[in-house]
Amino acid sequence: MKILATRLKELRTEKQLSLDRLGKIIGVSDTAIMKWEQDKSEPTALNIKQLAIFFNTSADYLLGLEDESGGKTYGKYHIGTINNNGKMEIK
Repeated sequence: MKILATRLKELRTEKQLSLDRLGKIIGVSDTAIMKWEQDKSEPTALNIKQLAIFFNTSADYLLGLEDESGGKTYGKYHIGTINNNGKMEIK
């Protein structure tokens, strides 16, 4: 999820935290944080909750469902088709 990757990196650098320090705070490795920021893997729901609490923001903001002012962005998404892997595509 590119938006999560971007927002996580922005929040972490605003607080001047290293990958290692943020990882220790929420109980994951620095490699996990790096992969999330590079959009190579995604955090679990628990990790998203921990990040939202730590950064004093909402999970919706981290996931791109809310903008910086707290306005919902649901309207810009629409459900696509189910792909060959059986997953729903959101565009």
